[in-house]
Amino acid sequence: FPSHDNRDGVFVTLTFSPEALDNLTQDVRKKFDYKGYDLDNAIATRAVHKFLNRWRKHHKKSVRHWLVTELGQEATEHVHLHGIIWTDTPQDIVKHWSEGHVYLGTFVNSKTVNYITKYINKVDSKHKAYKSIILTSPGIGGNYTKNKHGDWKKNLYKGEETNEAYRTPTGHKIALPIYYRNKIYTEQQREKLIVTGK
Repeated sequence: FPSHDNRDGVFVTLTFSPEALDNLTQDVRKKFDYKGYDLDNAIATRAVHKFLNRWRKHHKKSVRHWLVTELGQEATEHVHLHGIIWTDTPQDIVKHWSEGHVYLGTFVNSKTVNYITKYINKVDSKHKAYKSIILTSPGIGGNYTKNKHGDWKKNLYKGEETNEAYRTPTGHKIALPIYYRNKIYTEQQREKLIVTGK
């Protein structure tokens, strides 16, 4: 998750107080009668929307973010968010998140990214039907294909010889993320890669 605006990424965990949960529940139910896990994700979505509105009002622009929801495993089992917010004023995250506690990490690296992205496909044995959602700015990861000397050129379409592997900064070889596939290959090329089993 490289920065797009030369600002540092801040690892965050955003939580909800019982009062905020009550207020947000009433707020989201004004439009839809959310129930169960849909209500948890609607609360998180509404809270992030309100946070971004407060941020824009103060800074006159939005803040780049990548957040994923999770349900607590302890006594409360409340929804909360993990993620990265790109800013050079991390104290403003605390100032504008008025829904509960904010945990600010000290740095962001590949381990941090792995930690937060694991929630996308996490199998929650306590909440088996729960599906986390991602709340993000558009274009996160978009710089991958903008680097003139980047590794992405190794993935250019070459028919059956196309290399669809991605090397992490630690050297691990993984499947090319879908976001990058969609940036690098045309729809026609993606269809051909499916047919050839690539």
